[in-house]
Amino acid sequence: MADSNQHPKTNKEVAAEFSAYYLQRATKEFAEDLDKVRTADDFRNDAIHVLVDALQQGTAMFSPEEQRRIVETKSTGKPHYKGVRAELEKRKERCKKKGVDPKEHFSFTLEGELLYY
Repeated sequence: MADSNQHPKTNKEVAAEFSAYYLQRATKEFAEDLDKVRTADDFRNDAIHVLVDALQQGTAMFSPEEQRRIVETKSTGKPHYKGVRAELEKRKERCKKKGVDPKEHFSFTLEGELLYY
């Protein structure tokens, strides 16, 4: 969260910071797979932007409120528990209704870290 001398971050600022954080976490999580793709014989260097765009599309799974909560948690180191458990349960229910395994989707811990649930 912004300190008392700063204005709260705009949604655009939060989205940009969240996108960078999400990409960092995703590339760390998928490092081995990404290396295999990058070193494949048929991989061309101009395909890197396509790969990055594909990874960044995962940010669309998070509402602006979720993004802000994660960015603020990351910035302050203090967890923002408000509504997180309820949101996780809603996501699980949405997955069940769609017949999708929730373990295939990203979520976040109470500390705001990205992970599978």
